Amino acid sequence: MSLARVHNEVAQCIFRMLLICVSVMTVVVCLRSPAASQDGIGVTPGEFVVEPPTLIALGFEWYIDGDANRNASVAVSYRKKGTTEWKQGLPLFRLNGERTVTGLLNPDEPTGRGYRVIQTDSMAFTYVAPNMFAGSIFDLEPDTEYECRFRLSDPDGVSGVSEHEVTVRTRKEPEPAKGGHVYHVYPVGYSGPRIEPSFDGLLAAYYTAAIGGDWYDAFPPRVQPGDTIIVHAASIKTSDFAMGTSCCRAGRNAA
Repeated sequence: MSLARVHNEVAQCIFRMLLICVSVMTVVVCLRSPAASQDGIGVTPGEFVVEPPTLIALGFEWYIDGDANRNASVAVSYRKKGTTEWKQGLPLFRLNGERTVTGLLNPDEPTGRGYRVIQTDSMAFTYVAPNMFAGSIFDLEPDTEYECRFRLSDPDGVSGVSEHEVTVRTRKEPEPAKGGHVYHVYPVGYSGPRIEPSFDGLLAAYYTAAIGGDWYDAFPPRVQPGDTIIVHAASIKTSDFAMGTSCCRAGRNAA
């Protein structure tokens, strides 16, 4: 056998071995990354957002790519920091392309039946939800730290970070400022005992004067940051809140 023929057969053998290796690697990649092989139905996690907390609730958003068949889900669990037992929360809500629109109603149906929005995209308050999950954990305690865990799963595969665990504190219940002035509001016509300084109507307390017109707020405000207005329990008419009272009544206890 000639040396050239031996070299040729060795080269062919090496080439076949390389093809086998590449084929095996391709199968492994397909098995480990189904999202890449199934036309975008797997999910790729994106930005995770912690919303500003409230007194008794925490809000979260998790942006994603993919999941065209919308079968991904996010399981939620939480616990008070320092405890061991995890509690189950509501799963995050799946969003993608839902529209919240404002517009004009169809004038061709004056009876109200068949009304429909006829202007959407050009309206200022039209909103289209992005590809994401969103939700909240409810019934918490104010001013308390919670450990919150989120697990993203998809039968078609997850490509990226599939779990987030964050520690968030709920808001502390607001307290009245200390050291400011205190103003007391009573309804117009109230004849019972008063705590001074007192005013007839909310705006009479807020502004240095108030009148029954649409320029009641032309007067400078009496109330400054840190002050407190106490509205005493009574039957108070809407107009008293909306427009204040007469100039003479508003000014009788002005400070």
